[in-house]
Amino acid sequence: ANFLIGNSQFEFDFRENYVWRKEQVITNVNDFPELFEDAYYWNKIIRRDLLIENDIKLPIGMIYADRHFSHRAYTYANKVAIIPDCVYMWRQIKSSLSQGRRNTDNYVNRLDSYDMDLDYLIDCCDIYFKILLRRIIIPIKGILDDVEFEEIVFNRVRLLIKKYGKTFEDL
Repeated sequence: ANFLIGNSQFEFDFRENYVWRKEQVITNVNDFPELFEDAYYWNKIIRRDLLIENDIKLPIGMIYADRHFSHRAYTYANKVAIIPDCVYMWRQIKSSLSQGRRNTDNYVNRLDSYDMDLDYLIDCCDIYFKILLRRIIIPIKGILDDVEFEEIVFNRVRLLIKKYGKTFEDL
């Protein structure tokens, strides 16, 4: 995907870029767990019958619904083919909900989507828990400089670790 701002096109400069760099086919998510870094649903073509047969839907009322949707599709798919070509133009809109990452309500919704994923993926992909923790803290530069965000991050991360029987040593 590329950004479209006005009439100008820009390449994504996201950490997911390395996932899309080369053409490849994945037949087991544990062979390329980095796939879970790409949670977007708008840059994929998914067979309709895979979604219906496995009851894969976007969670209602969740801003970060694409994570759960895409990750479940990965785990049920017999194969995932990655192509490095640009297949989507994302028009940047200043009022986009998912682009308001510094809003604490938005961030809590994001954490809820991770928790929903963990319930399903914790036993499926060996490294998923580590990937999830990187996604919780790293994406927002300076997140721990804000007292409200810091409290949310540490309280929720602590609960996630405890809920799934992990320790910081496991990470």
